Amino acid sequence: MTDNPRHTLALTREDALQLFELPLPYTKDQLDLRRDALLTTWHPHRYAGRSNNPKKYMQMYTQGEEMSRRVLAAYRILAAPIDVSDLGDNPATATTRSD
Repeated sequence: MTDNPRHTLALTREDALQLFELPLPYTKDQLDLRRDALLTTWHPHRYAGRSNNPKKYMQMYTQGEEMSRRVLAAYRILAAPIDVSDLGDNPATATTRSD
């Protein structure tokens, strides 16, 4: 997975939290463990040998690739420092710093 612009996903912090199913506040260790579990679940090579139908295999493989991209994009969002001045009432909608 590269940072190719054509694979950039438009995920919000709220989307990322929903994908990772983490309680607020979360720790870096919780974030890392959840990322690893999600990547293990959605890794495209996991679908090898699950179907003798090449078309179905490619559909599962493509879905695994897309979900792996989403997991990595969500991880980047959740691992980024949060601008605490934007927390307000809902931490899930806080913006990340671009320093």
